[in-house]
Amino acid sequence: MSAGMESEGCTHGHSDGVNNDYANGIEKGTCTHLLIVPMVLQAAAASAFRLAKKLSGRGVTVTLVMIKQNADELHRMYSREALQTLRISIEALDGYQPPSLPFPQLHSASLKDAFRMFKEKLIANKKAGLPVPTCILADRWIPWIEDIANVLDIPRYIFVSNAVTLSRVIQLYHEKEDELKSLPNGPDWFQKSYELLRQQPGLEFLKKATDVPYATIDNGWFDYFRDIGRSFPGAHGIVFNSFYALEHQSVEAFRSAYPGSNKLKVPPVYLIGPLATAGEFNNVSFVAGLEDTHKECVEWLQAQPTKSVLFICLGGATRLFGEQITQLARALEASECRFLWALTKGRGNFESVDEVLPPGYLERVRGRGKIVTGWVGQVEILSNPAVGVFLSHCGWQSVLESLTCGVPLLGWPQTGDQPLNCRWMQEALKVGMRVTEKEPGELVEQHEFEEAIKTLMSEKERTVLAANAAKMMSMAAEAVAAGGPSDIALDQLVESFSTFIRGN
Repeated sequence: MSAGMESEGCTHGHSDGVNNDYANGIEKGTCTHLLIVPMVLQAAAASAFRLAKKLSGRGVTVTLVMIKQNADELHRMYSREALQTLRISIEALDGYQPPSLPFPQLHSASLKDAFRMFKEKLIANKKAGLPVPTCILADRWIPWIEDIANVLDIPRYIFVSNAVTLSRVIQLYHEKEDELKSLPNGPDWFQKSYELLRQQPGLEFLKKATDVPYATIDNGWFDYFRDIGRSFPGAHGIVFNSFYALEHQSVEAFRSAYPGSNKLKVPPVYLIGPLATAGEFNNVSFVAGLEDTHKECVEWLQAQPTKSVLFICLGGATRLFGEQITQLARALEASECRFLWALTKGRGNFESVDEVLPPGYLERVRGRGKIVTGWVGQVEILSNPAVGVFLSHCGWQSVLESLTCGVPLLGWPQTGDQPLNCRWMQEALKVGMRVTEKEPGELVEQHEFEEAIKTLMSEKERTVLAANAAKMMSMAAEAVAAGGPSDIALDQLVESFSTFIRGN
């Protein structure tokens, strides 16, 4: 690997005992050196790091490959010595320039070039006789990893940091490609493709076309999703941050794809989630410098009654404009509920919250409402007894963390897979409700927020949904407990890595 990685114990000759063992293992062909490549978004990188820690605890040496911004944040949180002890090293991608919008970066030319340079570095290391990874576990949104695995002649595993349900939708773009392409191309294609998808097992909960990602023949996303679906059968295994009891219908549908085909088979599926669980504060955030803000929030929550607080956090990729923030702020004030709002500058086009809050707002809500402009440890906040409802954009990590803590959701999806996650938690799991049926990007007005907040914060409505969320929390705890299905799946995954090494 790179010179920087050599200093972190990923090559021969390091003086640290753990890393000498690793080097010896590479020479003897008995040590697993796993390359984990997460998606560029921060939540996915955080999940990958949590997984890396769990795997390192099972004797796997891990190199995390990520964009420089995420690598820098991780290095600020953990010293190189701490990472060496964990058997984890970090490789920052060179040459990646993030665009202004979050989701086009998934298949940007800049990201593709960064991985091309990374592949060339690995090839050079192999030719020089330096150790190279024995396996690759890469986010399914990064299709170029297949080429790297082929060049190094090592097994490729797919890491899915989203729901199994979304992967089933993507899988269908490949499995049903001929049927979807036979639909007349035009303005109605998206609606008709949705109607075909909704007929598939496990997707009956869908209510409208915009519940699924907007992929059409013309906008390029159909081809992109189809290619990802096409990459599933060639993998050695697919690893999901989910657990069977949560998505059993989607899991069975995913495993049963391509019926009757002799060529296309779904590889082994490893359900190893949830990776973040209540009480694991060291695992809940990927952002450095959160301690002061987090402590401030926890102290404030200690003074609030049980289940009385609405927690609002809308994800790192959400961009709210000033008027939308104002409408939500007014609704929170008028609802008279207690609330904790994690609002950072990165989530809006403002320099100070005073620019988007009504005059005198902070003084009027003082005591029952708190707004922080730093990052908070989401899992520990959600697991606090004072939190009763979570107003969320319904990114998969947030949905999973809310259910892990037994907190019902008030969904306000913005983009990507969020509408799908929101509909699923509302209709299939019945653990929450949606703020409005307006499409992402439309202005949600004060009265709409206010009605939804009052409804879900009322004891009658919340009690039913909270009971369902509590069941999910219990199932999550059972899944990750010693001997639970997710714990066993992790052992099986590590054994799969080792089987390949022994066979070579």
